[in-house]
Amino acid sequence: MRAAALVVLTLVGLVASPGLLEYRVDAQQPACLHGPQETPEQAARKRSALTFTRQVNTLQARATTTNKAYLPADQLQLAAVPAGFEFRLAAVPTGYAFSVRDNTDPCRFAFFSDQQGLIFQGEVVR
Repeated sequence: MRAAALVVLTLVGLVASPGLLEYRVDAQQPACLHGPQETPEQAARKRSALTFTRQVNTLQARATTTNKAYLPADQLQLAAVPAGFEFRLAAVPTGYAFSVRDNTDPCRFAFFSDQQGLIFQGEVVR
């Protein structure tokens, strides 16, 4: 019983020790390519992906005006997807949703949008 109490108190001490577990978690976190420490090269890649994202929304807005329906990716005249990014689009005549995700970023930064035309950005929850 005394040994069990010592183990519990030791574990509580480890959990309560400021910075000890936080350091271990931080040490395991990958370095994200986008964010406060973003290099000029990564910022340029992100801007290209945002331009591409805006282009998708613009083409879909035109498609619904002309065709009265949203179109799949193979029917849109899109520019090339920026290097290292992956584009995924789901479209039905009445709506669409898509993502433009950076596959080179350990945090998987991405832009998202849909038929409302609002663009969101995010990354994997860590």
